[in-house]
Amino acid sequence: MDRQRQIERIESELVSQKPWYEKGEVSVKERPKNSLLFDEDCDSDEFVRNIEFIRNKTTLKIENTVDVLIERIVKDRIKRKTYDNPRKAQPKKKDLTIVVPDKDEKVVLHDILDGRRSENDKFMDPNEMIKLFNEIDSALVEISDKSYTGSRPMQTISKKEAQPDDANQKVRL
Repeated sequence: MDRQRQIERIESELVSQKPWYEKGEVSVKERPKNSLLFDEDCDSDEFVRNIEFIRNKTTLKIENTVDVLIERIVKDRIKRKTYDNPRKAQPKKKDLTIVVPDKDEKVVLHDILDGRRSENDKFMDPNEMIKLFNEIDSALVEISDKSYTGSRPMQTISKKEAQPDDANQKVRL
């Protein structure tokens, strides 16, 4: 009989509902609040000290991480010279105003063919331009051709040739 009662008790324990910690995976909703802490753990002073230590330690880690990130951001902004402080004197950019003439300057074709030049064409003397061309040409030939043979430079234009007569002028298209 004693054995029979023991068997019934074991069967009832096996069939009855188990406590939450024996069920396996349990969601937060299924287990009671603060059930992960045992009463003897909560009563001791060591538990409170451990909790405070853990809080302080994580707080220090977070503070250190934040400090490092802030320091990086500040250094980066100093390098780029971008400041959030509105009182910081920054050089003011001058407003560029572009004056647009009302009428576009129209140049007649026969003025161009006659040798009359506009302001844009007068920026460099033709002799200087030919000298620069010769320098650039010789440098390019020297770079591109290992067996450098100096090419014949262009001849400079004399003052007479710079502004030809109307009768002698040839037009190239």
